[in-house]
Amino acid sequence: MKGLYCLAGLCLWWLLSAVPVAAGAQLIRYAPAPGAQPSPFFQGQVNDLPVFVEQYNRLSYLYVSFAGPLTIVIDAVDLTGYRLSPLRTAPPVVIEAGRLRFSLRQPQTLVLHRPGDEDSPRLIIFADPLEEDVPDPGQPGVVHLTTAYDVDASGGRLETATLQRALDETARAGAILFIPPGVYRTRELFVPSRAHIYLAGGAVLRATDGPEDDNPSYGYGLLRFENVSDITLRGRGMIDGGGSTWRGRGGWFGILYGNNAHQVHIEGLILRDSTTFNVWIERSSDWLIERVKIMADAGYVNTDGFDFISAQRIRVQDVFYLGTDDFTSHGSSEQQPDNNAAIVVQRAVIYTGGSFKIGTTAWQETIHDLRYEQIDIIYAEDVFGLYLVTGADYEDICFTDIFIEDLLDTPPGPRGWASSTLFTLRIEVADWEPGSAPARLGHIRRVHFRNIISAEPGKGQSVIIAYDDGRYRYAIEDIVFENVQVAGETLRSAAPFAIPLPAAVTLRFEPSAGDACQRP
Repeated sequence: MKGLYCLAGLCLWWLLSAVPVAAGAQLIRYAPAPGAQPSPFFQGQVNDLPVFVEQYNRLSYLYVSFAGPLTIVIDAVDLTGYRLSPLRTAPPVVIEAGRLRFSLRQPQTLVLHRPGDEDSPRLIIFADPLEEDVPDPGQPGVVHLTTAYDVDASGGRLETATLQRALDETARAGAILFIPPGVYRTRELFVPSRAHIYLAGGAVLRATDGPEDDNPSYGYGLLRFENVSDITLRGRGMIDGGGSTWRGRGGWFGILYGNNAHQVHIEGLILRDSTTFNVWIERSSDWLIERVKIMADAGYVNTDGFDFISAQRIRVQDVFYLGTDDFTSHGSSEQQPDNNAAIVVQRAVIYTGGSFKIGTTAWQETIHDLRYEQIDIIYAEDVFGLYLVTGADYEDICFTDIFIEDLLDTPPGPRGWASSTLFTLRIEVADWEPGSAPARLGHIRRVHFRNIISAEPGKGQSVIIAYDDGRYRYAIEDIVFENVQVAGETLRSAAPFAIPLPAAVTLRFEPSAGDACQRP
């Protein structure tokens, strides 16, 4: 299938199927959706073919899928001081006369940015593998949205009722709902059990944003998975939360909200411009989230990437997150406290405010068996944060093979907190949390930091605070730092932490600890 896109009198054919571009190579370029804005900062070519570079606030991005060799050329007015990240996997680049060139042989997500200057334009390059098992709308069991239903694909008409009917009817029939390129404006949609949705490249589900509209989904998500199971949501399309519009109008909702949802597979999509959280997983289990790209407004906080709330057996892999708040956050459900357990996050690229947040919320029970591995942090304001402030134990948590390029340079703030701290482990009564009390705390045990490399130490001092008021005593124990390197120096003692450490703290510094970091 082909699409014709015209800008300033220049018309280009954007190929929406895999086409050979070189010996042994295939390439898919995705058509821009109606209303997509071209970047004023960057233009691109892939294997000598033009590729659309879209603008979202101060971000620009391009998206292709490929197999075989790929050469990307980026034109910009000024590339002075720019670099391609993540550093440990980025290919060599050649920069000549405002043009940057590099080659890829493997799928990768890259960010072209100017370190130390967060106000400069940034370009994100999504280079995915070719899709597998793409549904064919002409085959039985696949329902083409705009053929089967009277739907406006231009974004000009609110289509909530028709989209909801399409979801319900295809789920009952056991069919795949194929959503083709276009913009589909909607309020909250309830995704039923056994729904299987394919959002094609160039397709956008967009939160309604008309001046006459009410908040699309106050406190929940544009797509809501509640009391359901057996769901797939995949493709190379986008879900746009309209946060740039709704935050100024008191909007407070996310993009994907799951509550008591099980056996959910989400793959390949772009989640853009959430009002608050992006993916909320509460009292849910057995989710696989892969190759999802999250872009949140850099001028607004509370745009967490993934929130795990009493969730079990969750795997997040090969994802990208750019936002101002936590990449991941762990807590427990206020309505039904339960374990957060068996959660794996691996092979991620993030550009974030906070990287890994565990705690700070009420009603926790136990958070255990978490594993983070092979993660590149291009920029962060806080990295490892374990905040135990209400009834829980944090146990068997592993961070391994994590590379940190750049930390925000800012001095400590009130109460000694700093926004550029590497390690924070705190057990304390928190004045911000009504449920926090000496009788309702817990322990932090068996946390392993393995093969952690940070190019910078962070402006704030790392902190470990246990709790002992003479009546209640909570320990931070068996914390292992194995091959942790900060600014070129291997961490061999507690010197980077606030001294003296409480008696209830036990740390170990190891050059190698074998297979101690294999759980869950």
